[in-house]
Amino acid sequence: MAMTHAAVRELFESLARSEPFRRLVRFLSVRESGRVYLSGLTPTAKALYVALLWEALEQPCLVIAESQAAAEAWIEALDTFHAILRGGAPAPSPLLVPAWDVLPGQGLSPHGEIKEQRAAGLCRLAAGRASVVVTPVEAALQRLRPPEAYLQMAVTVRTGEEIPMEDLAAHLLSIGYQRRDPVEMEGEFSIRGGIFDVFPAEAQRPVRLEFFGDTVESLRRFDPETQRSVASIGEVTILPMEETPLRRERLEEFSARAGVAVPPGGEPFSGWEFFALAEEKPASSLEDFLGSPIVIYDEPESLHAAADRLWKKLETLAAQSPAPPEQFYFHWGELAASHPSRREIELRELLLESQLPPETVSIEVRSQPGTAYRNHLRAAIEDARELAAQGWQVVFFAPTPGDIERLADNLSEYSLPFQLGADDGSGAHPAPGGRAFMAVESAAVHLVQGRLARGTRLPDERLALVGSRDLFEAVYDVQPARARSHAALFTPETLELKPGDYVVHAQHGIGRFTALRQITTDGVTEDFMVVEY
Repeated sequence: MAMTHAAVRELFESLARSEPFRRLVRFLSVRESGRVYLSGLTPTAKALYVALLWEALEQPCLVIAESQAAAEAWIEALDTFHAILRGGAPAPSPLLVPAWDVLPGQGLSPHGEIKEQRAAGLCRLAAGRASVVVTPVEAALQRLRPPEAYLQMAVTVRTGEEIPMEDLAAHLLSIGYQRRDPVEMEGEFSIRGGIFDVFPAEAQRPVRLEFFGDTVESLRRFDPETQRSVASIGEVTILPMEETPLRRERLEEFSARAGVAVPPGGEPFSGWEFFALAEEKPASSLEDFLGSPIVIYDEPESLHAAADRLWKKLETLAAQSPAPPEQFYFHWGELAASHPSRREIELRELLLESQLPPETVSIEVRSQPGTAYRNHLRAAIEDARELAAQGWQVVFFAPTPGDIERLADNLSEYSLPFQLGADDGSGAHPAPGGRAFMAVESAAVHLVQGRLARGTRLPDERLALVGSRDLFEAVYDVQPARARSHAALFTPETLELKPGDYVVHAQHGIGRFTALRQITTDGVTEDFMVVEY
């Protein structure tokens, strides 16, 4: 994402000077515990307020959302606002801690990508690198090993250090890595003579360690396809792929208790994680990783209902579980009891007076949902023109430079002046692709690159945000493959696409889906999407 221009950043920073926000900051600054009720905010406005709150206090925040989908929407908006407000200054990014997609008693292991995301994220939190953490109810209730246990799972290797290769290999096997040659994907490592290749969790490229005896002589990132080095580095931190250490000597005992045979080669059986956790009896919660965070409940009634649904499922599966569900999850009330002295915010779009306990602090903010234009771009442009004439500031968000360029084309076509929200470092507004638009140094309409799906309007501040899904009715995110592979991963949503539907590619921008097509190359047949831009 390009650096945000100071004028655009000032638009958002000005919200921190509003009276409702100042009241919120005063309450949280002078109180060591207590709850404040914040109402009237749309989902996007909630994320904006939390991003501003972290900027004002620089204290960790824990946002609890109803579901995984809600948590993902939160993190996308937070990432966008965080990037705008930081203006390129270094700071920990918002972090999503997902819930496992399976429960004890189902005889299944969590999906590998979820395990990797949780393990790496919890290691970062244990190391104290957190700003805003977002998690669904199920993950907030899940019992965890203590933070120091996660710190011990990560390993940092530096040039010049001594570490036996066999010890490093044994540790990587215990934290979910697999031995493969050549290394192509995250979570793989290989040993060839004095060369130790590893693809760390959440890394863009694998790393090659060159040993002389037990001494690390050099560290280089390399391209997994060409095997060529691309950069020398001084150290590498290898995060775990599993949050539960794998002790292979216990697998036979666990498999006997599960009533399943040990897979060939001593590989773990499906669902082994719950047997290992049952033995450890974890007692920590996500909040323990954050010190004294500000805990933010997004629509508390929905959270209570989601917790009740979870516990009904757990009780139904209890007979098949390796331990009672209380060994894996907290009850909702236990979380509050475990940290009685905490600062809390209850977020509600609509708050009734009957929901307020006596002598509570309540702050109301006026916000409205963004307009859904359903592919009628002209209507969006005319609305922006009318709002600008009334003294509003309007910010259009688009996920890629290509989308910014297309929006700039459209606004220029309808003679609507706008300000580009990117800054090349000189304070100027670089035109996308070097083309001529109606971009000016100062305007009431702004184009900003960011992955904001839904917009919002703040009438008191006269600020309107327009998200990418406000503009286009049917938009599917087609994520680019990472450096480890050219293969595309299609979601169930992708398979529901119809010719003519809009899609958004994270690199190429908005296009029109035309077909799914099978192409055979070197004897390998793969599915590809045909998209017109």
